[in-house]
Amino acid sequence: MDRYRRLSKKRRRNRILQVMVLCVTSTLHSERSVWERERSRHWWEVTVQTFDDDRWRENFRMSKAMFNLLCQKLRQHLEKQSRIRQALCLEHRVAVAVYFLATTGEYRTIANLFGIHKSTVCCIVHEVCNAIYTHIFPAVVKFPQDEELKRVISGFQQKWNFPNCGGAIDATHIPIVAPQQFHSDYVNRKGFYSIIMQAVCDDKYRFTDVCIGWPGRVHDARVFSNSKLRALADSGEILPQTAEMMDSVGPADHKVDMPVVIIADPAYPMCPWLLKPYSNRGALTEEQSYFNYRLSSARMTIEYTFGRFKGRWIRFSKRIDVHVEFVPVLTAASVALHNMCENEHELFDPDWLQDVDVGAGVCGQQVHPDPVTVSALRTALTAQFANDRQ
Repeated sequence: MDRYRRLSKKRRRNRILQVMVLCVTSTLHSERSVWERERSRHWWEVTVQTFDDDRWRENFRMSKAMFNLLCQKLRQHLEKQSRIRQALCLEHRVAVAVYFLATTGEYRTIANLFGIHKSTVCCIVHEVCNAIYTHIFPAVVKFPQDEELKRVISGFQQKWNFPNCGGAIDATHIPIVAPQQFHSDYVNRKGFYSIIMQAVCDDKYRFTDVCIGWPGRVHDARVFSNSKLRALADSGEILPQTAEMMDSVGPADHKVDMPVVIIADPAYPMCPWLLKPYSNRGALTEEQSYFNYRLSSARMTIEYTFGRFKGRWIRFSKRIDVHVEFVPVLTAASVALHNMCENEHELFDPDWLQDVDVGAGVCGQQVHPDPVTVSALRTALTAQFANDRQ
């Protein structure tokens, strides 16, 4: 009996060892199932390749030639190899990021279209946008200088008959998902969570300076006062102070030298290089109202620039479903792509402006004392505009 028990235990032990060996062997010789999951890339590899420029523009907000130019600029920064499995080609990854910005589709929807996992979509968007922000943004978003500044001034003069204007400034709100910390700081006056993008544009609807990242609750004037733009302009580093860039304005008996200025709405404090309209307290003269009309007509350039930006990249027409710390990079990369499209004269469909909420000027007006010298400049311009009207 004891001998029988010993044999039974030995057989059971041997059987267990055999099963364990088989399990280990099958695991070593099998490939990970997640690598074997099939996902169709037919839409990207077949359907998209048959698109003409109109279809490319409809889906990616840029032509095929513009897309190829973007890939060319990013190739040396995003090209990579994988020893485990074949890496996605550069064009595939750039297309995922551009399509993400040009649509409001969810990660899952974009992943199904491009035949990848939704987590891969998130990684690609971060990777491509970081590359655009690092390597393209500094080259295409910069304040005009020298001959380019003269061209911008000439553009504002010819289009809106406003002298010595180097750009228009305003702020817009980028809607975001409520952050986990300090979420109340991000609620703006319209009641949604956002971060602020302050921007200056030129006469061709291109951004020349941006400041992105302040919580939506902050007033435009505070963003402006703490921005790098004001520090550089106050020190004379971006706006020239030379005589050849100044005109004399006003009546013949009271001429005033006019420097190169940036125009703004009443929410901003007036500086020697920044002009805003008269505050309308119901007591404006006809000349002052006409000055406000002339200035506001030129200042609408920044409103239209925001409209073209959000119309092209409609991702910004809804809440941005990324971590709040990444929103400034995502926005700055989109600004760079916008400027690239404007530089290359990419067609803009007016239908893209439908249902676009620019969200500029949502902050209430604050009263700022006007410097005497700047007030004299505005008075002289008011008199000149009134004379031009006659």
